Amino acid sequence: MPCADVIVSIVIPVYNGELYIEQTIRSLLSQTLLNFEIICVDDSSTDNSLKIIEQLRSIDDRIKIYTKANGGIAASAVKFGLQYSTGEFFMYASQDDLFSPDLLEKGVESAKKFGSDAIVPEMFLYYSDTDLRPFNSDKRLLGTTITGKEAFTLSLKWTIHGFVLWRMDTVKKVGYFDFNISSDEYTTRMLFYNSTKVSFSDGVFYYRQNNPNAITKKWNINQIGFVETNLKLLFFLEENNFTEKEFLVVGKNVLNELVRVNTLYWKNRALMDNALDIKYQIAMTALYHEAMSAVRNLKLEGLKLIFRFLFVTNGYRLFSIFCRIKSKITT
Repeated sequence: MPCADVIVSIVIPVYNGELYIEQTIRSLLSQTLLNFEIICVDDSSTDNSLKIIEQLRSIDDRIKIYTKANGGIAASAVKFGLQYSTGEFFMYASQDDLFSPDLLEKGVESAKKFGSDAIVPEMFLYYSDTDLRPFNSDKRLLGTTITGKEAFTLSLKWTIHGFVLWRMDTVKKVGYFDFNISSDEYTTRMLFYNSTKVSFSDGVFYYRQNNPNAITKKWNINQIGFVETNLKLLFFLEENNFTEKEFLVVGKNVLNELVRVNTLYWKNRALMDNALDIKYQIAMTALYHEAMSAVRNLKLEGLKLIFRFLFVTNGYRLFSIFCRIKSKITT
């Protein structure tokens, strides 16, 4: 099916995604909006992903395929794909997510109605076809607009999610960061911050939760990037004179990610070789001290957070022991 006057470019990074990629693409081919392109960036997959995409392209030429050397992070593939995107709007999706048939059309309608730079669809957490759980967002926002700075603030706690239809001019202005495994989360916040107006539509994005190969479910030394990204956000708040409220939110995120990542490490330490183990310990120790320096003056509230705070601010050894114990008592 030819596609003149492309309105939306959807970029999908693909790496060994044979299990779900066909379902993802077919949910896009069912869109009521016809003028879009699907930019599939194959990150040197070693499974049948590329073959599946090529078969789908043979029946619909709105699918474009580009292959690159494996970069290890999805953000690099998205950044690579953006250079080939020709749409007025851009959207990113993982290789396993799904779209309601009207998501793109309703998003574009909202953009035209409100003159918005970012359009946030509704989102459901997808566990199975019969287990769809609403994302915990404020339903009062549906059909309204807020400023980009307001959206940025809400995104710090993911009160609004980051799977957004963006105006391409904003994306070109901000760029797409690929400094670590979670740099796409930083990009989302920067895109919100640089948007003049953000609107909300009732098209639905289905965020898959039952993929055992998702990056947040598998151990990798690059998980420390989630701590780095939140530290980078903390410095951004300081540079742009945000209030104590925003500092507390991101400070909590830093501490939560420190604990989560180091707990994952202890769960998987036995599978690591000695060289990688040493590399992780060096990196995490340095990151821990940087984080402690950054959050030392933040007063965290809530019993659970204070409990964590007592451990992580009283020395790396206690922090490590805490995470090791936690790894044994949590699933």
